Amino acid sequence: MPRYAMKMMFLGALVVLGMFFGVDMATRGIERINGPMAAQTAADAPLKANVAGKPGTSAVRAPNVQAPPPAAERPPERLAGAEAVEPHDSGERPLVRHLAAKTGDLLQILAHYAIKGFVSLLDGILD
Repeated sequence: MPRYAMKMMFLGALVVLGMFFGVDMATRGIERINGPMAAQTAADAPLKANVAGKPGTSAVRAPNVQAPPPAAERPPERLAGAEAVEPHDSGERPLVRHLAAKTGDLLQILAHYAIKGFVSLLDGILD
C-alpha cells in the first residue's frame, strides 16, 4: 500500500506541475500577442454590492472608463505603406507546399507516438 500511495503522490505532483507549466505557457503566449497584462488594482475592481440591513456599508464603484469600440466598428489596422497581396493560386512554388505538407505529416506522426509513449510511461509507473 505505501508503494501505491507514493505512485499516486508522484502522479499528483506531475499533474500539478503540468498545470502550472501550462498556465505559464498560456500567459506568455497571451502576453506575446496582446502585450503585457497590467496588474489589477483596487480601482479596477468591480462593483461591490451593498449588503442590505448592515449599517455603514456602501457600494464602491470602479472609475468610469470607456471601453474600446467593438472590432466591427474599428477601422482595420494596416502597416504604413503595406499593400494588399493577392494569393497565389497558380502553383508557383509546389516544392515549398510539398515540403510544408510533409513536415506537417511528420509532426503529426511524432505527436502521435509521443502521446503513446507518455501514456505507456504513466501506465508503467502506475502498475
